[in-house]
Amino acid sequence: MGKIHIANEGHVVSVLPPVSGTASGVAFSMKNYSHASIIITQGVAASATTVAVSRIPAFGSGGTGTAIPFDYYLEATSGGDTLAGKVVATAGGVSLTSGSNQILVIEIDDDEMITSSPNICLEMSSANSLISAVAILSGARYAGDQSPTVIS
Repeated sequence: MGKIHIANEGHVVSVLPPVSGTASGVAFSMKNYSHASIIITQGVAASATTVAVSRIPAFGSGGTGTAIPFDYYLEATSGGDTLAGKVVATAGGVSLTSGSNQILVIEIDDDEMITSSPNICLEMSSANSLISAVAILSGARYAGDQSPTVIS
């Protein structure tokens, strides 16, 4: 069985350090990668949390993002480690219910992006939750390609 060495074969981005309440994640570029797995963990939530994904213009150009649909897998059992089957979220995003220790994995392929705007940003809104997110980019465009940064 094959092994995955994330530090060698991928690129790890801290999209959202643990935060409580409404937040925008750090935008990152998929320009040099063919896939992004975004892992979101919700530690404590007294109310529902909405998670949406936006494609944004070039870094530093201003403007607002365009919400996009995405595939996701959810583990909503407190302390569980088995993701449910794939679900397709609308551009409106997905709502995590109140509760603790939920895991949401969002999968985005480069063919879901447009060449002129390969940048992604997470939007999360909740009044009473503790949430964090990490993206793992894979499928580097060129052999040996490890871009030093994918964030602005």
